[in-house]
Amino acid sequence: MRKTAALLILTLCLSGCSSEKLQLYSIVTAAAFDMDENGYVMTIEESSGQSEDGKELVPSVSSGQGKTVTECFQDMQAQTGKTPYLRHTVLLIFSENIVKNSMQELGNYILNDNDIRLNTRVMACKGKAGEIFEGEDFQSRRILKTTTGGAENMTSADIMLKDLLYCFYEEGIDGVLPLTSSGSTGGLALLNGFDWAGKLEPGLVPAFLIASGRAERGSITARVGERWVSFDLTSCKSDMKAYIENGRAIADLSVKISLKAEDRLTEGREECQAAVKNKLEKEIAEMFDILRFSGSDALGLGQYLYRYDTETWQKVAQSWKDTYYSQSLCRVNVQVELESSGKMKEAG
Repeated sequence: MRKTAALLILTLCLSGCSSEKLQLYSIVTAAAFDMDENGYVMTIEESSGQSEDGKELVPSVSSGQGKTVTECFQDMQAQTGKTPYLRHTVLLIFSENIVKNSMQELGNYILNDNDIRLNTRVMACKGKAGEIFEGEDFQSRRILKTTTGGAENMTSADIMLKDLLYCFYEEGIDGVLPLTSSGSTGGLALLNGFDWAGKLEPGLVPAFLIASGRAERGSITARVGERWVSFDLTSCKSDMKAYIENGRAIADLSVKISLKAEDRLTEGREECQAAVKNKLEKEIAEMFDILRFSGSDALGLGQYLYRYDTETWQKVAQSWKDTYYSQSLCRVNVQVELESSGKMKEAG
């Protein structure tokens, strides 16, 4: 983040901006969006300069309010005399209240604002999003670091603005947002269109990432006999087909994963594979039921029909969520390949 701010200052200088002009901009590193009875509240974390030793950038937090996002910008500009500059923003956080009440309007604003980059990370939180930035340090650094850690152990996910906008405006699929707070990051907010639909707890996030084909790294722990054994995920492929059967949507989900134990396995290979298979099939079924009950088609059953069975989709699209998806069934088959042979590594 220090490099980002420095590069931005260098870019503005090279483009002919004087130091006086630089003082007219707030270099926004992260932004949070809330709502109250008076409208929008936008809180920004900005790089306001350097500490006395000239090494560390010092964060500054400010807020603006208005009936529209544009009015929030105008309010902050009136207070500080600076225009928020969002081109190098690395994180956007939306409160649950925003997602429930005004996400479509905010999504349209962001879509039409060329200053916000599509690879900006997006997250959601319960309570007031702006309070997350309180503190002497760059809270966006902490959040992004814990999000990366969460993605590595599959308790969270890296979601970019382009992913969110795709789910907003593409037919037949709903989005998810990583959940964060002032203390921790983990779990996913489930969306139904532009609306908050529910929450997926951290323990079931691995099932979602594996089922959706997003799992790239992490570990899986399963009970093998009397022991808990951990395996590193080396590859994961997921293939889903959706269709209508007897008036309900069916998802045939096939998952192939490769695992590797740090220690060599000398026995129990088939037992280990069976334990992981049973665990994942159970958790994926549980995860799918949560999505279905919430109304969030985050796995994209509707999108599969839209893309590959247009005739059927045109017949069911109008009542997709209420009639077909609400009664949907996921038939899952997990194939496990254990790459290592030798001694099992027991989980601590």
